[in-house]
Amino acid sequence: MDVDSTTNRALSAFHDTLNAIKQRPHRQQIVMGVGSGLVAGYIFAKIGRVAALLLGGGLIALQCAVQQDFIRVDWRRMRQLRYDATSNGPWFSDTFYKVIGENRVFFGSFGGGFLVAISIS
Repeated sequence: MDVDSTTNRALSAFHDTLNAIKQRPHRQQIVMGVGSGLVAGYIFAKIGRVAALLLGGGLIALQCAVQQDFIRVDWRRMRQLRYDATSNGPWFSDTFYKVIGENRVFFGSFGGGFLVAISIS
């Protein structure tokens, strides 16, 4: 299966869903945003603890391996990779802000629901 076609299908489905939500009345957008934000925030809070433990443990293990010379880091290569990854930044951020701006009612209520769910879980 081609990765680009899968990515395009996923993005197309995402845009179609956001367009369908955008066509609904503001109250329905708020209810949908808060509901999905509550669910996502609750799941994020529960899974986030485990993910933080695994990520933190992995970083500690990586730091120990670097200090013991089991792993050598090529910092020049890391800087080049960082530059390559961030060189497309403005395109992504412009698209991101455009999508958020077009769907601000939904995403605003989603963010509120997300934060409420994190605070109560």
